[in-house]
This record gives sequence, C-alpha cells and structure tokens, in this order.
Amino acid sequence: MIRNKQTRIGFIITALLLCSFFPGKIDIDNRIEKIDYALAYYTDTYPQQKVYLHLDKPSYSYGDIIFFKAYLVSALNHTPDKLSTNLYVELINPEKAIIETKRLWVKDGFANGDFMIRDTMPEGLYQIRAYTNWMRNFAPEFYFTRNIQITNPVYKTHISPSDSKRNRRILRRNKNKLKEIDFQFLPEGGNLVYGLTSTVGFKAINNAGKGTDVKGTVYNSEKNKIIEFSSLAKGMGRFSFKPEKGEKYYAVIESNDKSFKVDLPKPMETGIVIGVNNLSDGFIHIRLLSKKFKTDDRFANEVILIGQTRGHIYFSTIVDLSEDSAEIDIDKYLFPTGIAQLTVFSSRLIPVAERLVFINHHDFMSFKCKKPEKISKDSVLLRITSVNQDGYPVPADLSVSVLNYDNPEKDPFSYSIVQYLNLISDLKGYVEDPSFYFSDTIPLAERALDNLMITQGWRRFDWNEVIAGRYQEMKYNVEKKITIEGKITREFFDLPLPDCEVRLSILNSYNDVFYARSAKDGSFKFDNLVYNDTVDVRIEANRPTGRKNLVIVLPETKQEPVSNFYGDFFLTTVSARNNKVYRTKMHQETLKRMKEEEIREANRNKITGIYSKADNVIRSEDIPEGYNNVLQVLQGRVPGVDVQGQRVIIRGVKTFYGSTDPLYIIDGIPVDGVQSILNIPVQDVDRIEILKGPSTAIYGSRGANGVIAVYTKRGEFMVKGRIDFQMLGYATPRKFYVPEFDHIEDSKIRQITLNWVPDIKSEKNGQISIKQKLPENIGKITVIIEGLTEDGKPGVSKIEFDLD
Repeated sequence: MIRNKQTRIGFIITALLLCSFFPGKIDIDNRIEKIDYALAYYTDTYPQQKVYLHLDKPSYSYGDIIFFKAYLVSALNHTPDKLSTNLYVELINPEKAIIETKRLWVKDGFANGDFMIRDTMPEGLYQIRAYTNWMRNFAPEFYFTRNIQITNPVYKTHISPSDSKRNRRILRRNKNKLKEIDFQFLPEGGNLVYGLTSTVGFKAINNAGKGTDVKGTVYNSEKNKIIEFSSLAKGMGRFSFKPEKGEKYYAVIESNDKSFKVDLPKPMETGIVIGVNNLSDGFIHIRLLSKKFKTDDRFANEVILIGQTRGHIYFSTIVDLSEDSAEIDIDKYLFPTGIAQLTVFSSRLIPVAERLVFINHHDFMSFKCKKPEKISKDSVLLRITSVNQDGYPVPADLSVSVLNYDNPEKDPFSYSIVQYLNLISDLKGYVEDPSFYFSDTIPLAERALDNLMITQGWRRFDWNEVIAGRYQEMKYNVEKKITIEGKITREFFDLPLPDCEVRLSILNSYNDVFYARSAKDGSFKFDNLVYNDTVDVRIEANRPTGRKNLVIVLPETKQEPVSNFYGDFFLTTVSARNNKVYRTKMHQETLKRMKEEEIREANRNKITGIYSKADNVIRSEDIPEGYNNVLQVLQGRVPGVDVQGQRVIIRGVKTFYGSTDPLYIIDGIPVDGVQSILNIPVQDVDRIEILKGPSTAIYGSRGANGVIAVYTKRGEFMVKGRIDFQMLGYATPRKFYVPEFDHIEDSKIRQITLNWVPDIKSEKNGQISIKQKLPENIGKITVIIEGLTEDGKPGVSKIEFDLD
C-alpha cells in the first residue's frame, strides 16, 4: 500500500496533543505524522539560507577586478531572502588565509561587490567564499565557495629566491599528488547486508578533487574473482554485489599504471538495503530487501519510507516487509526539481537506509535574445527576454556579463545559479564540473548524475537529532544592519560589571556617539548601525562611580576552516623571476626600512615594560600578511611557546594554582585573559615581547607562567576604560566602466570583461535592453545571463553572437 502525504501541520499538531510526542513505545497510527511534524518544526524554527555569486568571468589576472552579483535565497524554496541585510564575502589566498573580507548590504536578497587583484598578490588557486551570520550556525561546507585561478607574471619582480624554490617544490608536490588517488566504496543506502544483493557505488578522485578513471576486481578471502568493474565518468561507477556470510572481500584497483588494494565495507548480519532506479521518465522505482530476526509482531515487519526535498516531505508511506522484500513506484512529479532524499525508518523511527535521487523537471527560467541591433559605428543594442519553462515572459532579477568570444579559458557556463541552487548547494564536498550532469547532449550524463547521488554526502540535518528534538544551539543571529556588542569585566578574574555607562564613538568624518549600559552579565550592544567602508571606532566605559578600572571585551571573530579547496595547479613565476629587478627592489626597500626603523626606535621607547630586556621580540616588519590575530603570529615562531587555539603555554616556567596561562600586557597595562590581545588588529601591532624564566620575576606570581607583552603602533590601545578598533562597514561596490578599447591591445581584449551589468530587473514583459560598446574588428561576443524569479526559479543562458 502506498499512502501519499497530504496532511496539514494543524491536523498533525491536533493529533499529537492526543498522544505523547516521543514516547518509548511508538503510537503506530501517528508514526508518519510524528516524522512530518518533527521535520516541519525544525525547518520552520531553524530556516536555512543559500547564497550564490555570479562572477563576471571564470579566471583573472593581476590588475583585474573580480566583479560579482550575490543571490541570497531561502534554502527551502529558493525565493529571495528578505530577512538578512548582511552578507560576508571573503577572498582566500593559496595558503588558505583570508586576505580580504567584504560586508555587503543585501536588499531583498540581492547585492553586488568586487575584489581588486593587486600586482603584489602571488598567483595560484584562490577561493571566494560567501555566507551570512545566520549560516554560521550550520556546517561551513554549505557556505558558497568558488575556486578561481589568478595569474600574475608581474609578480616575478616581487618573488624572492626562497619563494621561487618553494614554488618549484609546490609544483613537484602537486604533480605527484595528482597521481595519488583517494578511493572509496559506498554501498547504496549506507550498508551491505550478508545474503542481500546491493548496489555498491565507488568514487576515485585525485588530490585536485578531480575524478580519475579506474577499473577493479573484487576477490573473496580465497582470492577467487567475484566481479569486475570500471568507472563510468568522473571516477565514479557502481556494481551489484551479494556478500556471503563468513567471507571477507577486497578489491584490486588499477589506475595510472598503478594498482592497489582496498577492502570492501564489512557487511551487517541483519538490516535493510535499498535499491533505486531513477532513470525512467515518470517514476522512481524502489526495491527494499530485508534480513531480520523472525517475529510475529506485524509492526516489527513494517518500515516507513519518507521522501523529502530541502526540508519538506512530499511523499510518505508505510511498507510491509513481512515477505522480506517490497517494491514501490513514486511519481517524480510529487517532488520539485532538486535533490530528493529517500529515507527508510524502522517502526521506532530510527533511520536504517537512505538514498539521494535527483529530480529534474527542466522548469528553469531561460532567456531569448535577438541578434544585436547596430545603433552606431561601435555600439549595438542587446534585447533580452526572460521566459519561464513554457516560453512565457516572466519578471526576474538578473546579472549580465559580456565577454569576447575567445576570452574564456574555461567555460563560464560550467558553474551557474541553476546547478548551484539545485545540486551543489545540497551536497557536501566538491563537485567537479557540475554542468556535465545537466547536459542534454552527453548520453551518460543522467547515469553519471545518479552515481553522484550514491557517492556524495548530504547532511543538512541529522534525522536522529530532528526526531528526538535535540537541536544545536544557535549562536549567531539573523543580522539586521550592523551590531557591535561586547562585555564589561573587572580588570582581573573576568567578573562582569553591570550598570556601566558605555559610549560608542564612530570616528573619521562621522563623529557619531551612541550610549548604552551594561546588563547584569556585563554585556552591552549597539545595533541598527549603517556605515560604509572601514571606519575607526572607539568604545569607552566607566563604572557608576566614574572610575575606568575595567576591561572592555569584544567577541572573537573565528575563522571557519576552508573547505572544497580544489582546482588546477599552475605557477608562471617559478623560472621567470628577474633577479636583478628583485635585488634592486629589495635594496631600495631595505634603505627605506632602515630609515623608518630609526624613526620608530625614537618613538618605541616612549612605551616600554618595567623589565629591561625581553627574551624574544617579534617586530611588525617581521609579521607577514595574512595573520588574523596575535596568537597566529606567535604560533611556531618563538622557541618554547606553544599555541593551541586560544591557549598559550610557555615552557620552562613554574606553574602556580594549577593555571598555565601567561600574563598578558597591552601597551604596558596588564589585562585579564587572552581575549584582549585577540581584539588587537595585527596591522596595529608594533612589536610582541615574550618574557620567560628570570625575566618574569618583576611581575611576581602573576608572571609565573611567562609574560606576553603587545605594544601597538599608537601606544594607546589599552588606555583604561577604552578600546579602539576598526569596524568593517558596508563595502561600496565599484562601478563597472566599459573599457576604452582604442587603448587596449587586441590580445588583452580577449582577456577582459567587455561589460558587466549586475543589477538589472526585467519588467512584466520579461524584457531588458543593454547598450553594448564594442572594439573594432571583433567577430563574436558571448553574453552570460543569470537570474532568479520572485518564486525562486533560477535561470542561466550563454548566448553567442556572430557580429560579422
């Protein structure tokens, strides 16, 4: 029997009032309703977001500007998100360090911004990452990420001999890594079961995240050949397999003229396996096989099959497995386009098998564009119409990039809003060449996509946690404008100070002042702030008595680990380094630095410690770019100093009272705890001094675990009751100026964006018009259009025009 889910949340709540919600004994009649309610409650209470960036072109070089349009949507239905006003976009360098962060103002789900590529940026693989504050509550694997290549041959005037050698080592290492293979067996549904035939998926990728063709043979413990297999596409494939009890299985994999051995997953004694055929036009065919202990309890023989997409259940039924097998056909049109998750639950609501399938109704927005109309000697008029799947005009928010036909080294169409929202954003891990799976001209694309569904992980939520009602703590709020918050504590012991007056001053040309009072726990907050670019901020506080012997603590901004960092590796500044230019440049910089050092030394002694000499000193000029806080600067640079997260241990000193924390000093003032030095921007640090052993005696027992003293360039960072820092305001997007083609070489025109229109809306008739200036003798142009309708339908088109 198949029972489609049509109940409403109101009915479910009423039904749940008549029975206990998560009892030890399951109420059979309400099993589906309990799953439905649990997921609906989770989805409504913890709504998730997705963000997509449309970049103006696929790769960049020094002097370019990376222009992008941001689309922020609800993860449930892909409609524009109108809750968050703040979007954070980061540029991450080849060392996986964040080199620039932009805060964008999001209006009704849309924003645009840019990054300038400077000639001092080393070339290599970079990543652009985007997320909201609310998205930080969930796995960073679901942030938007896009890996891009940046070339910079001019960097040869900056690269040192040691860096050149390092680049050569990187190239050799990466070349070897491309030959290394990560191979996995992934049974359909999750597990193998002795005596049951299962489909076994497999995936082979190299260290660049790209699939590698493989073939293999499965053997039993007697070394008898069981089955041979080979990959279909992108290193992925599948084969059918029935493990027998008492046997152990392994496979010999062959690839790149190498072979290696991999054990198959150990089968379970009892369990359920799921087999799915999603290749027919109208239905998903499901076969369930069961091996379990015999029982007369009919409910123990039943399982629940749930089909959901993006947190909403579209299909549910109770399946009788008393005969150890069952077959179910599900109409694909019950589900929207996207990834559907099919989960089999036991009668006790425990998930026992799971399978992803991709549903494609081809209900995307598309674009029609007439041949450009010539309106002057060097300009044409582009008329574009956005239409729905039936060809009718539909209004939408769009972004348009115009490129020279010969420009893209890689197809910019291979990574689009359609593929991201419907496929990539709901999968964990890196997806190579997503456009491949949407191709209508590649016969094996549909089968390859189904292999991806078997082998790629999906974990936006954990069914066990959702059904049990155990939800993670939401530490980050949906942001409305800019908020500055912190805590007022005593100078020592980190005890909160309530009822303190707190003043926020926005400096620069604003000179705005805001007031607040600290709460019982010492916390304070200033919200609804709107400022552009980076502004200087001062927070001052004093006790009700007027005294300022207190500490202002601001929350630490934690950098999330970088994920999905895969791509081609190449460098051009390895052998092209110009030694003469580099030596001349370094000599000039050395003379300049020596003069600046003389000036700094004259000012440096204005603020000194009460000690005569530090054991170790790190000066500002010795701190490379890319560090986010002082502890990162210390890590691995000072003998005897171990940095573990926010904990610092200085070896060789005596520990009192069981604590291992050193004493922290900022501009000559002792502070309580590490948080205060974490608030200091690295660019404001003049020097860091470390004291250990006898040098700490001047501080008595407080310095027993060593001393870390930070001195800022202005020398007044830690004035009592005051803290100065720079606040990241809203980035002001650069305006795209159509190049003056008369001054650009023909070869360079093939590498630049001819036009970028990030913020354009089609009317009710779906039409937009763009006046396009063109260089002389250009034969072809490519127009890339991406966009989103109000009801969440994404669209993308690549339209090529022959202008001859």
